[in-house]
Amino acid sequence: MKFITIMGSPKKNGKTAFTLSLFEDRMRKAGHEIERINAIDININNCKECYACTRKSSEHGCPQKDDWDMVFKQMIAADAVIYASPLFCFDITAQLKPLIDRHFSLMNKDLLKGKLSAMLITCGGEEANNADCIQTIFRRAFDINKGNKFKTTVIGTYVAEWSIKPGFEKRAEVVAEKMFNDFNCAIQSK
Repeated sequence: MKFITIMGSPKKNGKTAFTLSLFEDRMRKAGHEIERINAIDININNCKECYACTRKSSEHGCPQKDDWDMVFKQMIAADAVIYASPLFCFDITAQLKPLIDRHFSLMNKDLLKGKLSAMLITCGGEEANNADCIQTIFRRAFDINKGNKFKTTVIGTYVAEWSIKPGFEKRAEVVAEKMFNDFNCAIQSK
């Protein structure tokens, strides 16, 4: 399978990148193709809420000329899309937010239908009452069984908590292993 990972951290070598790399490495060893997109390396404008995209059903339809078309094509070519972000003020980073907002051009279309997806969050504190809102929002938008806006099958929302405390690497390994196992189960059941 082909996986696209979209890393939303402003740091290419931070805790989110570390955790995501653990998952990517496991998937590569299992024979899957992984391609990472770093949000800080692409230029994605904010959604202008012009609704031009709603006039097209077989493509994203956004008239803006930036890197959204390239990211969209990579997502369409993939079997799975994983979004990763450190938690900033109970939300994803400013680097990832424009890309997620531009998903508006995919809303209520079948362009991502059948793709597997997941959200990986790293946070300085605990998961409860910290990353719970973003997990709910992600499922509501992406899970075909919950909110049905983007029609992907959400394999899970994963949180590597307490990134500022000792022992984070071990906690990150546990999260990456769970992601790996969950994706393998989903792939085998297809």
